[in-house]
Amino acid sequence: HVWQYAQAVARIFPALEKETRENIDLGIALETNGAIGFRAEANMNPAIDGQAGTVLRFYREHQMSADDTFLKNYWEKIKETIQFVINADKNKDGMEDTPMENTLDAVWSGEISWIVGLCIAAVKAGERMAQEINDTAFADECKQYVAKGKKNMNEKLFNGEYFIHRPDPKEDRKHLGSYNTCDIDQVYGQSWAFQVGLGRIIDKEKTLSALQSLWKYNYTPDIGPYIKEHPGGRPYALAGEGGMIMNTNPKHEVKPYGKDVTWQVGYFNECMSGFEHAVASHMMAEGMMDESLVLSRTIHDRYHAYKRNPYNEIECSDHYARAMASYGTFVTACGFEYHGPKGYIRFAPKWNKENFKAPFTAAEGWGTYTQTKIDNKQQHVFDIKYGAISLTHIAVDKINNQKIKTVSVLSGDQKIVNSFKEDGDRIDIMLNDIVRVKANQKLVIEII
Repeated sequence: HVWQYAQAVARIFPALEKETRENIDLGIALETNGAIGFRAEANMNPAIDGQAGTVLRFYREHQMSADDTFLKNYWEKIKETIQFVINADKNKDGMEDTPMENTLDAVWSGEISWIVGLCIAAVKAGERMAQEINDTAFADECKQYVAKGKKNMNEKLFNGEYFIHRPDPKEDRKHLGSYNTCDIDQVYGQSWAFQVGLGRIIDKEKTLSALQSLWKYNYTPDIGPYIKEHPGGRPYALAGEGGMIMNTNPKHEVKPYGKDVTWQVGYFNECMSGFEHAVASHMMAEGMMDESLVLSRTIHDRYHAYKRNPYNEIECSDHYARAMASYGTFVTACGFEYHGPKGYIRFAPKWNKENFKAPFTAAEGWGTYTQTKIDNKQQHVFDIKYGAISLTHIAVDKINNQKIKTVSVLSGDQKIVNSFKEDGDRIDIMLNDIVRVKANQKLVIEII
């Protein structure tokens, strides 16, 4: 329930992360009912956010594979873990509502936007995996859950500015929760969805409003006045330092966090970098580039080497794994999507589109991607530095506004037969055969 925020290891060392899924989450931590013990043999209780996040990790690890062996070998177990998420929706409205442990170390009841959205994203990933494995019945079950969840989350958990926690009517805010406050993770499910190419699972307009509310109510360039007025959190940001506060009370409610407030409420007054990075990556994906970069720089400045260890973003503990959510911002800045078994790769940079360069890692190797614009021609180059990459489908964005006339693809001196289609600014290039580009080779695409 902490590690599922991290994006770095899976993108740089995909085999290592896949091995963890196989041996831990689908091995010693898996219960017969599909629940994953969130600390494996150390604690076999499920955490609902960890469960949903790990389903998304199964999909990511499948995407970061060269073929579909992982998915085929573990599908029945993966399916059980997805069914556990679906079953946690007691009233079958697509919004998870079973009181369960979460990463804020408490059992919350009701329908909680950040958990609801994360579960919708997880089941959407389940739908995609079921489609690939030709489990049509389960794909349809997932599709129905997602449709209900999207509709009800957008209609029932949005208060006009941001997404909230709707309490269990039988308890009426008896226990600790975020309720009608502005929570840092409120649209985290959409942030995760962008990491694995799931597209939009929460209404765009409402999602942007939620992110803008976080910027308005939770971000501050100086945390000092806030922590003076709201004591109780741990000092991960000090006076004179900026950050995005975990939770704020814009409506000025008298008891915003419930009637029986427990010690975990202290988390709400803190700045934890892992959560902040997840928001920054989401802002980047949604086109809020300035806010994303400012938030990222704010975290960087807190852990600058002149005053702290830049390799230890202390957040709940030393060397905390959640800080590796930071790599997610790099992924969304590149507009990077990858699906190894399908031979699919996409780049849609958020800035410097006319002269962009970035590294990337695939299932079997890594390299450098560049895109440039010269007059009316745009060029996209995949320069493989180690291993290999196999491709059949490449997606890029238009740099010019004009209609595309020709697309040429070269692998070395070999001209690759292809077809293409335009969809707005997106260009999908389908190669007639699988093209395997090896170390010290380039795949060059020229579009006029």
